Amino acid sequence: MNRNDCKIVQDLLPNYIENLTSKETNNFIDEHLKKCKECKDIYDNMTKNIKIDNIKNNKKEVKYFKKFNNKLKNLKIIIIFIIVLILVVSIFAYNNLKNIILLNSLEEKLKNINTSNYSYTTEMITNDEKTITKCFVLNEKYYVEIEKVNEKTIVKSYKDDKDDIILYDKDGAILYKINGQTNSKIDMNILPTNPKYFALDIYAISKNDIKEISKEGKYYVLNTKNNYKYWVERDTGIVVKVLSLDTNESMSFKYNFNNVKEDDIVKPDVSEYVK
Repeated sequence: MNRNDCKIVQDLLPNYIENLTSKETNNFIDEHLKKCKECKDIYDNMTKNIKIDNIKNNKKEVKYFKKFNNKLKNLKIIIIFIIVLILVVSIFAYNNLKNIILLNSLEEKLKNINTSNYSYTTEMITNDEKTITKCFVLNEKYYVEIEKVNEKTIVKSYKDDKDDIILYDKDGAILYKINGQTNSKIDMNILPTNPKYFALDIYAISKNDIKEISKEGKYYVLNTKNNYKYWVERDTGIVVKVLSLDTNESMSFKYNFNNVKEDDIVKPDVSEYVK
């Protein structure tokens, strides 16, 4: 065997294995490998090593891609979590902003209410008591009557530019406070509930405590985190009902505006108490 041919073939084997040689060169090498055992052994060893290297490289690539896929999966989970968190925060912020805007609009409606002339009836129900209140207000003059049904108690409060009267009648025993004179150490003070300021106080609390606002007929229903519900007239912003979900205690209001006359505010007879 011509040693020069062997040397040429061995130099060309790497390119031959990688299919980088010409057709004529391939034919020459093929014929030589058939006849030369030494070059054939070298060729076999080279192809065997290449296969082993390829397998190792493939394993490395597979391992790398597995790690990459795991990292990609974890990244996807993190991205999905962040997106969901952003959506939840955005929805909460939107609902909170929407509720505050709605409460602000109700406050604006309250400004149009004239509370110099109004009357109302309230009914408050607790676990063991029902209380009915009637009130008439005309400018600085008012009359309030409170009846505690179960206790058989009636409280009357009257005020004008001259007199300030409170009569507390429980089973016929009357405590009074008339123009500063009193037969009791109890500091009685009965004032009308102003629908405008009552509602504004509730809105101020609800802005930091509101959970949900829904519609129910002609009312908005305010659900708060401390388990209170308020029914509010959508047209006026007036609160007409309060309910505690924890105790089931409730208070309802029926208001009338610009209907009070002088005759509606009746001064109680106090002649038998003050001489």
